[in-house]
Amino acid sequence: MNDLIIFSYTLLFCIIGYLLGSLIFAQLIAWILKDDITKSGSTNPGATNIRRKYGFKLGLLVAFLDAIKGMIAIVINWSIYYCTIYKINPDPNLFSLVYLSGTFVVIGHCFPLMFVLACIFFPKQKEKRVKYKGGKGVSTSGGVLFMVSPYLGLISFCIWLIITFSSKYVSLGSMFCMTIAPLFIFIPQIAYFYLFNNSILFNEPLNYDLMYSICPWLIYGTFISLFFNGLIVVYRHKSNIKNLINHNEKRI
Repeated sequence: MNDLIIFSYTLLFCIIGYLLGSLIFAQLIAWILKDDITKSGSTNPGATNIRRKYGFKLGLLVAFLDAIKGMIAIVINWSIYYCTIYKINPDPNLFSLVYLSGTFVVIGHCFPLMFVLACIFFPKQKEKRVKYKGGKGVSTSGGVLFMVSPYLGLISFCIWLIITFSSKYVSLGSMFCMTIAPLFIFIPQIAYFYLFNNSILFNEPLNYDLMYSICPWLIYGTFISLFFNGLIVVYRHKSNIKNLINHNEKRI
């Protein structure tokens, strides 16, 4: 396949992911309630801050919507991939490009389009930048993980539960699960790839060990994307890291 064609579709996947990621549901819900979540609590437009301000139900709704946008981006780009790239070149390794778009959903959530535009056009007006700032990417990364594999999504959620409720710090559980969970991709018995292991990609069920040997970039490319998601989550929690070190972090 022509490299330019691959690049063009990859760019399209990333743009779709970024634009979907730029939908900040915590801000939208706060605006509907005639409030500005960036001026409340931790000022972070995410599910945890919404929960603390408006209660468990709205916090859960925001977490669900943030996860869903990551999943929707994968579904949309998977459909485009199947109708275009796969018809020209069915090489399973190219499917990792779909999961690259998941990284851009997380980037869009953490650094949404309106925030970037505010930084460009109003570089000296901090209040405009803060008004449109993004969240920390935890729920969105979880949605992407789940679309790579329901097992990986469940593993990451279990890690989050264990670390969060044993430490009483949501931020610690979030950072830990998003950096550790991608490693489970390398365990064939656990890494059931929901979209990898199907007849559309392989024509017949594929032995896990065989998949790892004949489709290395499918595995490593996806791992790199997911691990980068984790690094973004850790970066967005830099203030929480400082609070943890200084013993000022809020407990659940």
